Parts: sequence; structure tokens; C-alpha cells
Amino acid sequence: MQPSSSTIRKLQHLQGVLEIEFSQVPQHVVDGHVATVAERLLEHARFDDFVPLLTDRYVRAELAAVSSA
Repeated sequence: MQPSSSTIRKLQHLQGVLEIEFSQVPQHVVDGHVATVAERLLEHARFDDFVPLLTDRYVRAELAAVSSA
């Protein structure tokens, strides 16, 4: 599924927020996690309204695990 322009903007905003919040994690790692999770969710989505929210939850959990290791 192609994401709507609104979803793209929300994912870009999320990426920036996570880069700031997890500043100890390299930016390319944060960007990669956001892109990978969003792509996986969009592959199976009928609509994309909740993709940014779900991406946020999954990526935060992954980054918390990476940053605590």
C-alpha cells in the first residue's frame, strides 16, 4: 500500500522525535528501524491511519533495547 501524504509526514515527524529522544543511538539506526517497521506494516495494511502509531510503539521498544544494551 502506498502511504498517504499525511502518514508520510507523521512518519517523518516520528523519525525526528526518535532521533532526539534516542540521541545515543546512531541516526542511521533510528532511520532504518522506522523505515523497516513502517514498510512491514504498510505491506499488510488496508488503510494507513494507525501505521505511525504502531511504528512508534515497535521502534521505541527496539531502540530502548538497543540503548540499554
